[in-house]
Amino acid sequence: MSKRLDTASTSFSTDGDLTEDQFLVHSSNLPAQESGELLHLPRQKANWAWMSFFVRRLQPGDVFQTRLEEEEGAFVILGGTCVANWGDGPKPVGKRKDVFDGFPYTLYLPAQCHVSFTAETTCEIAECRVPSKTHLEPRLITPEDVVSSLRGGGNASRQIVDVLTPSFPADKLVVIEVYTPGGNWSSYPPHKHDTHNPPTEEDLDEIYYNFLAGSSRAVAFTEDPQHSWIRSTWNGTDPRLPLVSK
Repeated sequence: MSKRLDTASTSFSTDGDLTEDQFLVHSSNLPAQESGELLHLPRQKANWAWMSFFVRRLQPGDVFQTRLEEEEGAFVILGGTCVANWGDGPKPVGKRKDVFDGFPYTLYLPAQCHVSFTAETTCEIAECRVPSKTHLEPRLITPEDVVSSLRGGGNASRQIVDVLTPSFPADKLVVIEVYTPGGNWSSYPPHKHDTHNPPTEEDLDEIYYNFLAGSSRAVAFTEDPQHSWIRSTWNGTDPRLPLVSK
């Protein structure tokens, strides 16, 4: 008998031995009623060529403003509602309470754009940026715009939600959400994408930002003994983001 452990992840993509101290980034352990930056990972800190990643929590009435100069960005509403204005007037954005409560609202912004978010409820926003100078159009992706499909089979089945597909008019960014049932593999068969050899393989960088439904310690039922130290350091939920280099 095992507990069910469901996971959801938002994936952002672009075209030696690791130690915990070097390759685990700790998010801020903010109390639930506080606003602020939960994760701050500029590409310079991660020693990456392309992607920067940030997560923020806003409380009702809070305003977050930012500008993209020579970057494009995707702002995924993880949960909550807000009003966004990127130069086209204020627009209501967000609907789900959390990542397990429906499909996302996502705002895509090209370079040379400014945006402000004003929270109506407690709101969490994941932001990914990559260098870009391409002149494109901002676009709000709603839950009705995304495409959901099933991938794999058996214990390798999972739900894929395409938010920014490869055909989306962005310069480099691709965004998906993945829902993986408890006990299932989320990325199977094993593969890699660090060589530019299309259509066999594309050179892609990725960030996975994961959420667990249920007890985080349920992973004990299926954990690899070589990685048991990860669970032993958890305190309820795991706020860390592992960095993996090619």
